[in-house]
Amino acid sequence: MKVASRNLSLTKAGSESDSAIYLGAIMAPYPALSDDALCIDAESWLKLRPDAAAIPVVDSENSPIGIISRTHFQIKYLQLYGRDIYRHRSVSVMMDHTPFTADYFDSVAQVSTLFERNRNHLIENGILVTQEGLYCGFVSGLALLKSALAEVKLTKKQLEQAQQALIQREKMAYLGSLVAGVAHEVNTPIGIAVTAASTLQDEAAKLVDLLRAGQLKRSLLTHFSELVSDSTALIHANLSRANEIIRNFKSIAVDQTSNELRTFELGEYCQQLLDSMKPTLCHYPQPVRLNSPHQPIVVTTSPSAISQIITNLVLNALEHAFDSESGSEQSRHGSVEITLFETKGSIHLICQDSGKGIEEAIIGNIFDPFFTTLRHRGGSGLGLHIVYNLVTDVLHGEIAVESNSALGGTRFTIIFPI
Repeated sequence: MKVASRNLSLTKAGSESDSAIYLGAIMAPYPALSDDALCIDAESWLKLRPDAAAIPVVDSENSPIGIISRTHFQIKYLQLYGRDIYRHRSVSVMMDHTPFTADYFDSVAQVSTLFERNRNHLIENGILVTQEGLYCGFVSGLALLKSALAEVKLTKKQLEQAQQALIQREKMAYLGSLVAGVAHEVNTPIGIAVTAASTLQDEAAKLVDLLRAGQLKRSLLTHFSELVSDSTALIHANLSRANEIIRNFKSIAVDQTSNELRTFELGEYCQQLLDSMKPTLCHYPQPVRLNSPHQPIVVTTSPSAISQIITNLVLNALEHAFDSESGSEQSRHGSVEITLFETKGSIHLICQDSGKGIEEAIIGNIFDPFFTTLRHRGGSGLGLHIVYNLVTDVLHGEIAVESNSALGGTRFTIIFPI
């Protein structure tokens, strides 16, 4: 019996770096049941392997044709009269006929990118690993998540090592500041991703303990499924953000590669962005507000570019516009406002603060790379340069700045096509 499977393979061996973890290294070489096996055979199989999350099923040629989830099997088999009903029936009645399969040499990173849209199924059923189409082992959803976390930690370690190597090679102060800026920008999303993955790992371990003790309830499984959904979405979003940040820093001296475009509602996206920045914004006394029209502003552009532009403008205003050390009235009661509106096929994005303004002598240099007035406090001088490149190269728009150092306040106006 041949059954179509959902193949997760993206590329074969040789396409990933030597340090990548591949599925074959983490798979469990569980023996598979044949397609003519009975449910009583599946019961025996599970008793012999209490840690297995699912049973692989293959045909006479050892090609994977299905998978039986331990949870699904136990719910049906252990119900009242369930054992009597199913014990002599074919395992096909318990089987998912469209199992996920992936190649032995596919990397964990490759397969993890597909976790986002298939997370619940992969957590419950796992992945059947194949070589040349033949079954050779099984990877549980939990094992995949653990390995993905290990790769995240490895990437973070490699980034730190690269940072230290660059600092040793480059003695010039502005390059040292650049590396500090990169580390600061990247550590936040990676830290969030690691925390989310660690939490998920802990909860998964608790679930396994309950499963072994025979205390697993449907409500607990539903709660864990929701946790997986939220955590994997958070991991994916923050790792994508870290990847975009690194790419933008690396592309300062060269043409920036195009960012992926997406259609979304700008006001809602900006509010979500500001909400995600609350852990950072809470360290500043000045509030950050969003003024958006009631009617939606739908744009097709790079959300990553919008995110980095607003983040850099807001943090730049909070760091430079207000003299926090003076404790002045202006510093205590200042604010930053983001205003959005649409006119004649163009989007206007305005970031305005009520701070001390920018001196006329330096306002013409603020978009230059490495230009900063806060180098003594670790400023890299790259924030506004990145903003300028994103506006002109990615959004295909323009940016202008107005400031009045006498009365206070600076306004950045960005105009880009819908």
